[in-house]
Amino acid sequence: MVVSTTAFFSLFIKYVYMPTDQLRIGKYVIVKNQPILFPLELVHSDVVNNAQSAGFFILQVTGLSVEVYCWGESASLNLKSDEAVMRALSGIL
Repeated sequence: MVVSTTAFFSLFIKYVYMPTDQLRIGKYVIVKNQPILFPLELVHSDVVNNAQSAGFFILQVTGLSVEVYCWGESASLNLKSDEAVMRALSGIL
């Protein structure tokens, strides 16, 4: 599956611009120590071919704070979520 840039960004926007006190569930990959968050509808390997870590996330926005929890794995990339990545994402978001 090839995802156009426009389709990708329209799906991504719903994760970036969200009201507070809500949860979002999605997928993530870490590439060059940078997180890429995207919707469940996309497959990890459709977003990148090579990553350091991959899995799923829950994002909760409460007021001015953001909490994130990562878990699972990507079957398409054969990568697991990493505890260190979860801590790093928490510090970035």
